[in-house]
Amino acid sequence: MTIDEINKCLSSGRIFTTVKLPLHLESAFRDYERDHRRRESVFGLALGTFFYIAVLVLDRVVAPDVFVQDVLTRFCVGLPINLAMIWLVARPACGDAVRQAAGCIAGLTCCLTVTSVMIQSVSPGAAIYFSGNLIILGFTINLVALHTPVAVLVCCGITVIMIAGAALSPLGHPAMVVCYTLVGVLQTVVCVFANWCLQNERRRTFLTLQRDKIRLRQISQQRDLLEQLAAIDPLTGLANRRGFDAMVDADLNRAEVGTPVCVAMIDIDCFKAFNDSYGHPRGDAVLRAVADAMAVRCEPGQRLGRLGGEEFAVAAVGTDHAALPALGERLRRAVEARALPHGRGGAGPVVTISVGLAGSWTTGSVLDTGRFFALADEALYQAKRAGRNRAVVTVEEPPKASDGLRLAS
Repeated sequence: MTIDEINKCLSSGRIFTTVKLPLHLESAFRDYERDHRRRESVFGLALGTFFYIAVLVLDRVVAPDVFVQDVLTRFCVGLPINLAMIWLVARPACGDAVRQAAGCIAGLTCCLTVTSVMIQSVSPGAAIYFSGNLIILGFTINLVALHTPVAVLVCCGITVIMIAGAALSPLGHPAMVVCYTLVGVLQTVVCVFANWCLQNERRRTFLTLQRDKIRLRQISQQRDLLEQLAAIDPLTGLANRRGFDAMVDADLNRAEVGTPVCVAMIDIDCFKAFNDSYGHPRGDAVLRAVADAMAVRCEPGQRLGRLGGEEFAVAAVGTDHAALPALGERLRRAVEARALPHGRGGAGPVVTISVGLAGSWTTGSVLDTGRFFALADEALYQAKRAGRNRAVVTVEEPPKASDGLRLAS
């Protein structure tokens, strides 16, 4: 899903309608909400049950004539049902439909038990007590977190019970019924609207989190791409000095002490004279052609990179030193076979390279890399002094066991 699609979803949601989510995000949203909503429902039901029992202290003052019946009704009917609903919702396997039903049953039970007792009281305070159903309504709709359509049904049910209680009470009066009707309708609208806002806010929060995840993923991908580009020579497409060193260091870090290492330093013969004679555009074309020729001849595990200017390097960790002469000749002949015209500054008729190859062993020292390339660089200068267009190989003596252990430490 794209950021634009998420923004479109965020802009949806009109009065008493929920923010629309695509099917795959709707499923993800339910998974995201499941545990949180379950805990929220358990807390709401438990808090509502506590107040449902705690207000018995007030009932003793408001309706003393039905107090005993009130206590029995709440403890024998309302409390067991509410505790059963809390237990049901608290189960990890509780589904959304069960949670919604449990909230409805708990709210309606509290409302019915309170109303059924108060309509039998002749105490003046009992009539006012019917408005307590509005508190139950608020608890049920928002703390138990019912879906908006279910919230509408529960609000209407509790409002009807409240109005019926006022009408059936011995102290009932038409004016009181009308008053409770108006208050119930207004409370229903307010609670349903608050419920709708809560539902949509949850969905918008989820969509915002998804959008942030996409943005973070895009930033991460862009950062990775920039890191890759920073390690690549834009002219030849080979690893630049930074990328080449990183690849070689990674290979050396994985190697055990005593692993053979082959390094080749490569220089295009008389390249400055070529640039001065033919110009930099043709010089760039030669660099690309030489890089391509050598890349084709390198085998898996052999790292090729451009160190800068006309200098290239090849490194192979774990390759036997016996392969050095063949590697040097393979690279030299691959470039010579391209038959790129030269003939300037004492060079031959075509572009050639000089190759210095060094063979050594890892010792576990942080100085290994510099030592390998210093050996190869010295071999490269020998190749140049010997007339260019050739490969010179030098191999270090195997380290003694005591030297290896000392360097590795």
